[in-house]
Amino acid sequence: MRNIWIIKPGNKCRGRGIQLVKSIADVDKIMGLKMKYVVQKYIEKPLVIYQTKFDIRQWFMVTNVQPLTIWMYRDSYLRFSSQLFSLENFHESLHLTNHAVQCKYTNGQQRDKALPDDNMWDCHTFKAYLKQIGCMDKWNKVIYPGMKQNIICAMLASQDTMDRRPNTYEIYGADFVLGEDFTPWLLEINCSPDMSFSTSVTSRLCPQCMEDVIKVVIDKKRDSSSDTGLFDMIYKQNCPKTPPYLGMNLSVRGRKLFRNKLKSSKPEGKDQSSRNANLNMAKVHKPSNLYRTDVLSDTTVSKILPKILSSDMYKGPVIEDLMEEIHKSIHENDSGIRFAQPVVPTNDKTPNSDGPKKKSSATAGRADRKTKRKRKNKN
Repeated sequence: MRNIWIIKPGNKCRGRGIQLVKSIADVDKIMGLKMKYVVQKYIEKPLVIYQTKFDIRQWFMVTNVQPLTIWMYRDSYLRFSSQLFSLENFHESLHLTNHAVQCKYTNGQQRDKALPDDNMWDCHTFKAYLKQIGCMDKWNKVIYPGMKQNIICAMLASQDTMDRRPNTYEIYGADFVLGEDFTPWLLEINCSPDMSFSTSVTSRLCPQCMEDVIKVVIDKKRDSSSDTGLFDMIYKQNCPKTPPYLGMNLSVRGRKLFRNKLKSSKPEGKDQSSRNANLNMAKVHKPSNLYRTDVLSDTTVSKILPKILSSDMYKGPVIEDLMEEIHKSIHENDSGIRFAQPVVPTNDKTPNSDGPKKKSSATAGRADRKTKRKRKNKN
């Protein structure tokens, strides 16, 4: 077995620009930088009829993309080469079996006389040949099911790139080559295949296929029990049914989280008024890298500096390590943060906005009566 590859230009048709190379290393020598190619491994051991290579053109139709619905035509036809098959010669007349290429050449003199002059058989003639060689069951058990499976898998693979317009359809032509064991190998799928009356075989099959297309696209849509001709539905995709609407709003809306400031429910008394007065007297200066406060008050310091929470309130090694680093950075002397010494007032007594409190007359009277009682007891 050799390592032969076939190269097809991606934007050409009718066999133009197709070449065969002896190894994969020769592919880079042929491929250009500005053109797309299809590179395939060549079927080196194909099934031949009277030493002549052939392929099978199989029609199928897609009537819906979502869900994917595929119809396959029962009849197909074979296209023969005009020359005997050989791997020693890479000429297109030996290896490219499409009619656009073979019509340029005359049939070889060494070809068997049983082969048609126009190089085409329909599938019924091919079945008769299989019966003649004792392989009648290969068509129903291997060839036709294999072509069907190849078409379904190829359409599923390309479903996402297909046009999903409603009320449309497309007919395709799939080309297959059979191996020595009758296994079908998919070569390519052509959209808008040639339906011209080029030979006696296509002159009979193409009009019949077009009539059956109308039966599927129009008649079947109007009446589900109408005849579809030779088209059989080979695949219809099962799409999941949409569940009924339950009236529940399952949408998710993102919102910002705000932390409300705690408000004291106690009424402001004298202590609260004195604290407010101390806070008003506090002046915080921000030089280049120091924070300075002018009042020494626990309440003031506790409000200026953030409250350090214990690491026990959190779980997880990452949070615990972070809280330990914060504790060290604040309590150690060389943490990098310097607090200025508070300025202590020079007066011994801190002036009070309310002034010195005076004793009431009732309190003074009680004190005088207690003093008189003590004197009487001594006497």
